Amino acid sequence: MTTNPHDKLFKGVFSDPQNAAAHFATCLPPALVAALDLSRTAHVPGSWVDEALREHHSDLLFRIPLRVCAEDDEDTPRGVLLYVLFEHQSSVLPRMPLKILRYLTRVLDEWSREHPDDNLPPVLPLVLYHGAEAWTAPLELEELYELSGLDETARTALRPYLPQVRYLLDEVSGMPDEAIGDSGIVRLTLLVFKHGRSDQLATLVVGWQEDFRVEVERGEPGLHNIRLIVEYLLVVSEVVKVDDLTEALRAMPEAQDISKSTGRMLIEQGIEQGIEQGIEQGRKEVALKLLAKGMPPVEVAEVTELPLEEVVRLTH
Repeated sequence: MTTNPHDKLFKGVFSDPQNAAAHFATCLPPALVAALDLSRTAHVPGSWVDEALREHHSDLLFRIPLRVCAEDDEDTPRGVLLYVLFEHQSSVLPRMPLKILRYLTRVLDEWSREHPDDNLPPVLPLVLYHGAEAWTAPLELEELYELSGLDETARTALRPYLPQVRYLLDEVSGMPDEAIGDSGIVRLTLLVFKHGRSDQLATLVVGWQEDFRVEVERGEPGLHNIRLIVEYLLVVSEVVKVDDLTEALRAMPEAQDISKSTGRMLIEQGIEQGIEQGIEQGRKEVALKLLAKGMPPVEVAEVTELPLEEVVRLTH
């Protein structure tokens, strides 16, 4: 079960191959995009991160045929596939290349077991970074080796025998908003990843009405995506309230109730967790969060089952 809000949104949106393909079209090298049949992007089920780290990291793997082979059998394994290992980071990981190496080893080991007589497919590691600070980790594994004791001649002699890994960094935090994705859920996801901790978010979210409208027009799948975005913002942001999200969705009757219903769901989940822990303080903490999101004390008291006067005291 994914408990990290960043992981939940990342997997909730990008597990859909259509969304992943839309993003790959904008962030992979153009010459590579031209060679791929992105319309046949397929999510490969499973997790490629170490078992011990699975609760703390999120990864997705996609299988993409080459255009030249688009008419071939989809299951043909020889040289017709590119695998994109899609990972996200909300903080800088200094040893990111080493983490990528572990991912790649697991993916290729799995492939080798299933296709013992075939060559290995290329696997492109893609890291989506949305932290507040600039990415400073090395992009290549070679930068992590300690080679300072060797002169350049010795380094050149050694280099061919060292594992080489490089990943593609997609640093959304440094991108202008107007350059982020096409309209709809992919753009919304990247925008909330970029601005989720901004103190201007309450104003920014109202400006994303066109992207919300694109999702509303998609019917229930789009409304599901909006719920993912609303839940993420209510959990992560310290400034966005239910009323702000209601205003952003004001012109879309189909989505009008999403922010309030999602807020109530989060409160109920928080209460359940508090009950499981056997802590009365859990109810008060949930009530405080609900009040901070702009819900009236009467409704807070009803949902948390705290006395109204106690909820009112929490507002002071």
